[in-house]
Amino acid sequence: MIQLKRIAGFLVMCLLLIMAQRVSGSDREVERQRAKSRHYFLSGAQSYASTDFAEAYELFRKAYESDTTNGAAALEYAIQYTPIESMLGVDTVLRERLLRSGRKLVDDSPGDFYTVYNYAMLNAHIDNLPEAIRVMERFKDINPGHTIGLEVLNDLYLDNRQFDESLDILNKYERIKGMDIKLLLRKSAVYIAKGDTAGAVEVARAYVRDNPSNPQSWLLKGQIENYVQHKDSAMASYERAEELSGEGNGGPAKIQIAQMYREAGDSVRYNRKVYEALLADDLSMEVKKDFLQYYITTQLMDSVDDGNSDRLLDVIVTQYPHEPEILSLASDYHAYRKNYEKALDEMRYCIDLSPMSMEYRERGMLLAYFADNMEAMDSIYHQAERFFTPLEAKFITDYSRMLSAKDEQQKALNILRGLLKRDYPGVELTEPLDMASLDKKMSVSQLETLIDIYGIAGDSYSQLKEYPEETRVCYENVLTLNPDDPLMLNNYAYYLVRDSGDIPADELARAKEMSSRAVANDPDNPTYIDTQAWVLYRAGDYEAALELQLAAVSAELAASPEDESGMTELYDHLGDILYALDRKDEARQYWEKALSTDPDNIEISSKLKSR
Repeated sequence: MIQLKRIAGFLVMCLLLIMAQRVSGSDREVERQRAKSRHYFLSGAQSYASTDFAEAYELFRKAYESDTTNGAAALEYAIQYTPIESMLGVDTVLRERLLRSGRKLVDDSPGDFYTVYNYAMLNAHIDNLPEAIRVMERFKDINPGHTIGLEVLNDLYLDNRQFDESLDILNKYERIKGMDIKLLLRKSAVYIAKGDTAGAVEVARAYVRDNPSNPQSWLLKGQIENYVQHKDSAMASYERAEELSGEGNGGPAKIQIAQMYREAGDSVRYNRKVYEALLADDLSMEVKKDFLQYYITTQLMDSVDDGNSDRLLDVIVTQYPHEPEILSLASDYHAYRKNYEKALDEMRYCIDLSPMSMEYRERGMLLAYFADNMEAMDSIYHQAERFFTPLEAKFITDYSRMLSAKDEQQKALNILRGLLKRDYPGVELTEPLDMASLDKKMSVSQLETLIDIYGIAGDSYSQLKEYPEETRVCYENVLTLNPDDPLMLNNYAYYLVRDSGDIPADELARAKEMSSRAVANDPDNPTYIDTQAWVLYRAGDYEAALELQLAAVSAELAASPEDESGMTELYDHLGDILYALDRKDEARQYWEKALSTDPDNIEISSKLKSR
């Protein structure tokens, strides 16, 4: 459907409203209500023009309720109301009343495009296509040369599968404006929709006959031929478009030819044509970047590692050495290949080129974390502090989370305390949360940040091990705010049973309950399954623990078949469970597997030496 800007038509609607509201001065109350309606309507128009759509909705509603005979207000209210019916619940009586008022306004002004168009789109939205078509057909009869009206009517015919009527309208359009690219695409789309692929191709061929030296005409002909599976003809059309484009140009045609080579499995020609496309002068940087991103993604998905992605990245970086979008793409690629230092260098240059981009700073900080470059991570964070005041809460919590994961728990906790003091005055990190004291006007994002703060703090205190009370308070605060948070249910449950020694019965029961709920929320998560298995192991239910632990190992291997870096604890726990079942040889095998993924793990080494 054509989407038109409605703001320009408000003056027409306002004029119609004023003319429609002339009444006898004897009925003062009626006139008063109508004057109020006019005021609300004009204020609503102003709010809509200022893109304050929520305010516009309320004002149009008041305009209609002040005077239900105000057709213009009814139509605007209906237009605002219909898209949000799903949130409010459909009031069919009100909708019909609004539609009747809108219909009367349209019937009184059948030649006013803005009014007719809005009424038609409203009916199309509620799947009343016959009514939408009726008013647009009448508008066409009154204004036969109104080309935008013809476009709208064509789209309605197409939606209603009235293909012959659609083609008839497009032929009228052609007689008025002549054939152009837009009309070519519209006509071919109708032929394809009605299953007449020969008709679609013929439209394209006719356009080429009229424009034999235009590369775009051949390109569009190739696209239509390709869509209807006329592959040889499509290739010939693309090659003709490339030839007509001249030396160093023809980028769009080269992209299409490259795609055809890829579909045919000709990787040599595919790579060569991609290279040529990236050097074409008539492709913008944005198109080249998107095409190369597609190329790299498909190569990675197809597990192709022939070095071409690196070479093509060098080609485009050489062309645009100071463009953040290109450097960002290169950074993403090198990060995927786990060359984090190179990815970090490129992202830091992106930050230098676009210092106000918080996205680049977030990605740079994450890359520094993966590169194990704490100096760079701290530098990116503190530079952001100088550029952004106040610093985004998410950026702060992300930084504290990374610090905690890098064994900088105390530093992370200090940052979290500062964030609490700044954004949540009166709330303390290690005190039970008093829900009554929280700001009732707190936004969803503020609530999510508070959950994040307590979650990161709970994990940090848990890792420090000397703060059992603080750990419990932070985890309990998260569950007070969100009782079904699966990550916190999992982490809290594991904390309660993690260490050796006796576990109080109430804590063991709590751990069982929380781990079960975490798995119920995310049944395929190997970490959550591992925790549930470990809880059962600590409860002495070894057989049930073994079944779950095997499932956790399988889930993790399925998720990352070529990367065993996340398997250390899973293998270690499986070894412990097998050992408890007196299957000592198998236990040693899994401890050895665990050690192979983390050779410096002292705890696992000691198990292998002592058991």
